[in-house]
Amino acid sequence: MVPPIGRSHLPTRLDRGAKCLMLLVFSLGTMPAQADSDQRPEPVSAWELSIAIPDGEGERALSLDPAAHFHVILSNRAGVVQKAWKESNSWGYAALRFELTTPSGDKFVVTRKERSWRKNIPSFWSLNAGENLVYNVFLGSAEWAGLPPNPQGKHLTIRAIVEIPDEEKSREYGVWTGKVQSPPRDVVIR
Repeated sequence: MVPPIGRSHLPTRLDRGAKCLMLLVFSLGTMPAQADSDQRPEPVSAWELSIAIPDGEGERALSLDPAAHFHVILSNRAGVVQKAWKESNSWGYAALRFELTTPSGDKFVVTRKERSWRKNIPSFWSLNAGENLVYNVFLGSAEWAGLPPNPQGKHLTIRAIVEIPDEEKSREYGVWTGKVQSPPRDVVIR
């Protein structure tokens, strides 16, 4: 006999033992596997860093023309407001740097050149959860040092790094401290 539409062959009531068994099976199926008790899940980073160099004609070209720029994007992935130093003071000016790696493995660290500060006022950005801070980077300008010699036409891997040391002013103003880096990007220097 075919049951009427909308009716089920399953019993409408489960005994207490069956309910406990179903709960146990469901719970075990949703628990993360852990090889040993010393293993801890990696903490979720409060920030995410990325480099925006679009693919054009089959390659990601990074121009060193002083007027050309690209973007580095710092994204707040924490569920709370976070502070990051502005680049207009000594605390934020040197926070961004780049690692360039040649195909042979040679590394170059590109940093902003040191400068003097007539006015050095602690100022910061407050980023709500999910908000982004976009750095405009003019890597071919005179403010950057550490590029490889004669880089034009070379294929390199670039990684952006933002690092803010734990120091007195950061603690006083509640500015985030630590290090975050972008995934590497393969580029050709133009």
